[in-house]
Amino acid sequence: MRKILVLEDNKMLAETIATALKTKDRKIFVTPSLEKLYSICKKNTPDLCILDRFVEDGDSIEAIEYLKELYPQTKYIFLTKKSRLLDKINGLEKGADDYLPKPFSLAELRLKVKNMLTWELKQPAVKKIDLGLISFLPESGSFITPDGDIYLRKREKDIIFYLIQAAGRTVSRNHLLRTIWRSEDEAQLNTIDVYIRRLRRKLGKYHTIIQTRRGFGYKIVEFQ
Repeated sequence: MRKILVLEDNKMLAETIATALKTKDRKIFVTPSLEKLYSICKKNTPDLCILDRFVEDGDSIEAIEYLKELYPQTKYIFLTKKSRLLDKINGLEKGADDYLPKPFSLAELRLKVKNMLTWELKQPAVKKIDLGLISFLPESGSFITPDGDIYLRKREKDIIFYLIQAAGRTVSRNHLLRTIWRSEDEAQLNTIDVYIRRLRRKLGKYHTIIQTRRGFGYKIVEFQ
């Protein structure tokens, strides 16, 4: 049973979203406030959170990093009236996996949810992938390095794992979007760049495993 948590203080919209996403293999939790969201999460680890940016007791962007630490495998979609590219990038940098400006299409939301919940199931069970002096563990989404472990968030793990599967070939930003986000929105090409910057910061001196082909895409190489 897949668990989806919807944070939305517009009762009619929340009920509409819950109805649109309900299937026999999903359990939908709906809450209007951050306080109740935390309470639900303590008892039910969500597979996906759909978060309205601004609710009655605050901005959910302030909570997402906290939630990410508790539930690194959970995926997050922000719903917001803020549709500027800078607002979107800010949301992604804070840890959102996707960003849907209001008003939005329920059909688009359903597709995003379906793709997010099925992507993880398609990944083969590989215990460890060696990249020179460091190793990547797809199941936990972490790197083992001589300096300690580095843990990735869900979407960061997806990107790294897909690049590794390309076996040294450069993967275009468009291809990453179509495969992981299933989106062809040209503006969302910035999404990939935001995640790559975040990954490089996390990797520190090991960031050189991610190489850029300027204007095209990225590839993974071994760390020597």
